[in-house]
Amino acid sequence: MADTKTSQPMTEPEAIEWLRTKFDDQGYALFPQVPDGTGARKRRTADAIMMSLWPSRGLHLYGIEYKRTVADWRRELKNLGKADSIGRYCDYWYILAPVGVVNPLEVPAAW
Repeated sequence: MADTKTSQPMTEPEAIEWLRTKFDDQGYALFPQVPDGTGARKRRTADAIMMSLWPSRGLHLYGIEYKRTVADWRRELKNLGKADSIGRYCDYWYILAPVGVVNPLEVPAAW
């Protein structure tokens, strides 16, 4: 996913806004920068949590991490457990990244 004006990867806020435009009228609520706790209990933050709103389609929570660069993805791979602090509450966990940043064969099976 790239900014069509510059062919550069989107910033995280731009990527979250892109998600919002894709899913806003589709029965989802999008929450950026969701921490795993409050105050001193906060340790990790998910880039976004998306919640389905229509019971007829199933009520699910989707955790989303945005990886802008290969280096950012490599750092994530070195500490996969950090996603668990929020991911354990989600029904699905996704990586949002520009084409070529994430090798699909490297994505953990649970994501």
